[in-house]
Amino acid sequence: MSEIDLSEFVCNSGGANGADTEWRIIGKEFGVGKHIDFKVEHLLLPKYRLDPVKRATIESSYLKAAADLKRRIISFDWDSPINRCSYVGGLLRRDFLQVANSDAVFAIGFIIADGDKDTKGYINKTGHEIVSGGTGYAVQMAINMNKPVYVFDQNINLWTVWNYERNCFVGVNPILTKRFAGIGTREITEKGKQAIRHVFQNTIKILARD
Repeated sequence: MSEIDLSEFVCNSGGANGADTEWRIIGKEFGVGKHIDFKVEHLLLPKYRLDPVKRATIESSYLKAAADLKRRIISFDWDSPINRCSYVGGLLRRDFLQVANSDAVFAIGFIIADGDKDTKGYINKTGHEIVSGGTGYAVQMAINMNKPVYVFDQNINLWTVWNYERNCFVGVNPILTKRFAGIGTREITEKGKQAIRHVFQNTIKILARD
């Protein structure tokens, strides 16, 4: 563990196997003070107090992201008991909570060029680069909120950042914000794990200079 104190850092994630779990494990090693896993329950249970306005905001964010990604709409019943809801639809909407509660998004995944197929065979028809799978929704929501978006592309093993002027991902050597979303694919590779470790090490290195 580094002498640099990361106890004030918060990682927002989803608790899934793969990248989410690695952000937790590696973050704990580097002394991250708090790790919050946003789950479908956060959308439904009364204790989280999502009023109709908040629900509408989340629904709108999801629908826009799905439209931007040119993906089909997956329904979600906001009034259904949790064991009866469309679980996948809930997962995609809870992505909003990860993004909205973070200063920046750091994702491990696969960047798909326009016209190329993702890992499940879906063709990117957006006219620009996107991130494959469920991670792509959180990334698109963050872009729609004009937040810094960093993606480690496991196709080329490179950290990138979304460039708003060029409308594409470009190479970068990122450092974490104090409240960040650490998310990504379940299909994380050893290079992906190393990428998470690298961003912590780079953050500590920069903080040590200040």
